[in-house]
This record gives sequence, C-alpha cells and structure tokens, in this order.
Amino acid sequence: MPRQILYTSRAMSNRFDRDIPEILRCSRRNNPELGLTGILVFTGSTFIQILEGSPEHIDPVLDIISGDTRHADIRVLLDRMVEKRACGDWTMGFGLIDRHPGGRIGFLERMAHLSRDGSPAALDELVAMMAALGSERVREYA
Repeated sequence: MPRQILYTSRAMSNRFDRDIPEILRCSRRNNPELGLTGILVFTGSTFIQILEGSPEHIDPVLDIISGDTRHADIRVLLDRMVEKRACGDWTMGFGLIDRHPGGRIGFLERMAHLSRDGSPAALDELVAMMAALGSERVREYA
C-alpha cells in the first residue's frame, strides 16, 4: 500500500524558468527507480506537491526536499497510506493552476479553504484537484 504525502512550501527563488524544469528533470530521472509518483503544482509563490510511494523511499526524498533552498516553510497537510495512487504512473506531473475551471484565483481560494478545513474529505478534494490539473499536461513542461 503506497504512502501519500501532500505538502505546501513557499518559493524562495525568482528563477522559476530555470528551477521548475530542473526539479522536474531530477524527479523524472530518479523517481522511477524508487517507485515514486507525484505531481508538482506551482502557484507563482507556493509549491504544492503530492508524493506517493513506499514509506522507506518517501522519507529520504522528503529529507532532500526539506534541504532544498529553493523553498521554505514546508507544511505537510496530508500523510497517509492509500489503496490507489492519485498520480497513477507519473514520475512527476506538473500542474498549472490556470487550468483550473475557476482560474488562478479560484484554485488558490479553494486550496486555502480546503487546507484550512483539514478534514479527510477536504484533503481528498485537494488531492483530486491537483491530479486533475496534471492529468492534461503531465509531460508538457520540462
């Protein structure tokens, strides 16, 4: 049964044109060997990421992510075991919030509401929102 982590962090760099492709290249290169899947969503100032895989592989990757100076203030919203991965076989999907039906503002407002709510149903909805963003454009960026 895979472990699923959902976290947010504040972007520290202003070189997103360079940083995001590098993050995706590295993830897509390393994650298959570890059996990890996920999606990264960038809002312009915040990273939101889902990581899925075996617990023994998630923890070391989270340690690496925590030490990455391109972001700060990591906040884990969800840490659970799941029957089925939300991100399928994506080594690392990428979602653009402009693809959300409510646009950028709609996504950010809904995300803020769901993360404040924190209930299992709210976090399930947040995971589904992120998966839907990435499903159309999973390999388009980087």
